Amino acid sequence: MPKVTPSYSLIPPSNTNAFYSSTEDTALERIEFDQIRADCLTKIHDAVNSLKDIEKMIMVKKYLLHDQHGYDLFIWTELGLGKTKYYAIKGEAMLHLAFALKIEVYKKGGVSDERRPTHS
Repeated sequence: MPKVTPSYSLIPPSNTNAFYSSTEDTALERIEFDQIRADCLTKIHDAVNSLKDIEKMIMVKKYLLHDQHGYDLFIWTELGLGKTKYYAIKGEAMLHLAFALKIEVYKKGGVSDERRPTHS
């Protein structure tokens, strides 16, 4: 947070003609944060929009709507899908999102998620 009270120091100020303000630093950090956030949201939006319609509906209903709980049972019932078909489509959608967002790791002989332990 920026300081609003004066502070005093025994160290003389430097003569670099550079103006230093914690308020300016805070404002610049906030602007940088907002830009990074906007870039991230754009990537997610583009990735979700690249999905097939049924995959997009599942991902939006499951993870992106704030007014719903996103329970799988409600979603597959609402979409008229069976449990097995729903989870197959959802898995494919997650894989497509991982590829679009470039968060999937490729290993020789197959695709492996970074979080999943691998046995060699």
